[in-house]
Amino acid sequence: MAFFALYVVYWIGIYLVVRRVSGFRWSSANRQLALLILPTVAAVFVSWYFLPRQGAMVLGGVLTLLAGLYSAKTLCALVPLARFPAPARKLILLFRLAPSGTND
Repeated sequence: MAFFALYVVYWIGIYLVVRRVSGFRWSSANRQLALLILPTVAAVFVSWYFLPRQGAMVLGGVLTLLAGLYSAKTLCALVPLARFPAPARKLILLFRLAPSGTND
């Protein structure tokens, strides 16, 4: 928890400095992603206080798996399929992570 709190304070400080120096602003897509991810992280933290240990571990595992799949799908939409190594392409196609209409 302290490590997480440290990074929240660090993020606020870095954001303020970068915004002042370069005029950086978060895009609407990044703000929407934060609105999805932050409650997910909070749910995992809070689950340790309200669920039995096994339930909290299962919830954390499931949410981690879903976040990983979402991240992989987003990455596959940004990077052309041909840029991935052959074994990764096979997995991407097997799990249907590439955007529809992508050819091998």
